[in-house]
Amino acid sequence: KYAWAAPSIKAMAEEGYITGYEDDTFRPDNSVTRLEVLALFSRALGAKDEINAPLIKLANEKYGKIIKAYELEWGTDEIAFLMYRNVLTAADLDTYLAEDKRNEPMPRYEAAIIITKAMGAKPVANAEQTLTLEYADASEIPANAMGYVANVNEKGIMTGMGEDIFSPK
Repeated sequence: KYAWAAPSIKAMAEEGYITGYEDDTFRPDNSVTRLEVLALFSRALGAKDEINAPLIKLANEKYGKIIKAYELEWGTDEIAFLMYRNVLTAADLDTYLAEDKRNEPMPRYEAAIIITKAMGAKPVANAEQTLTLEYADASEIPANAMGYVANVNEKGIMTGMGEDIFSPK
C-alpha cells in the first residue's frame, strides 16, 4: 500500500529525522501529530547532530521552564531547538503543544507555517496583504496562514491533494 513512500521513509529514518514507535513499527496509516511534525523539522534542522549539542543545552537553559509546563513525555530538546532557531515562539506553544492538541494530526496549513519558518523564509504577500490561491478550498485556509501556504506552494514543497484542492485542514 505504501511502497511508493518506502524509499523516502527509509532515507528519513537513516538520517534520524523519524524514528518510528517504541515497538519498532512505523505505522504509516497514522496521521502525523503536531508534536511529531515539530520533532521531524527540528531534527531536519540539526537538533540531533552532535555539533549542535551545545546549542541544545543553551536552548534548554533558555526555554526549558516554558516547555516543562507542557509536561511532554518526549521532544523537549526538539522544541527547545526550534525555539532557539526562532521557528517557534512561546506564544506558539499552546497552538502545537497544549495537551489536547499535541497528539492531534497537524493540519496542512499549520505544516506550511512551520516549513516556511524552518526555512527562514517569509510568507508570501502582495501589496494589499491578501492573496488568492487557485484552490477550490482556499477559503478554508485561515487568513493568517495564507501567505505561508502560498510560500510552500510557490516553491513546490506543498501542493494540492488532487485537482484544485489544497486540503488545508
